Amino acid sequence: MIYLPTTGFCRVDAIIQSIHSSFLRASNFHLGQAWYRHIQADTDLRKTCMDSKSDGGKWLRSFFGLAYLPPDEVYEGFTDILETALIEAEDFLEYLLQNYIRDDAKYPPSM
Repeated sequence: MIYLPTTGFCRVDAIIQSIHSSFLRASNFHLGQAWYRHIQADTDLRKTCMDSKSDGGKWLRSFFGLAYLPPDEVYEGFTDILETALIEAEDFLEYLLQNYIRDDAKYPPSM
């Protein structure tokens, strides 16, 4: 924040300029935590995810890798994972689409 030395008031134009030049970045840790919390809320998904040897658990955990793809490849990666769907996880998939995968999502891949 920039202050004028004689008045002590902050310059509004400097604040507005810094807001326009900033961008919001999401944390992979917090993203994974939100997804894991959503899985934990569903008893069947929780059991599947916790089974490290099951194909369904491996499939579910593969979604966490989407966070490491470039933003323009996330949707393609998501659809690739969907093609190998091994379990019923419609609520989780809809949650991912609405909140993270689509360009008009609350937290789009570009974030």
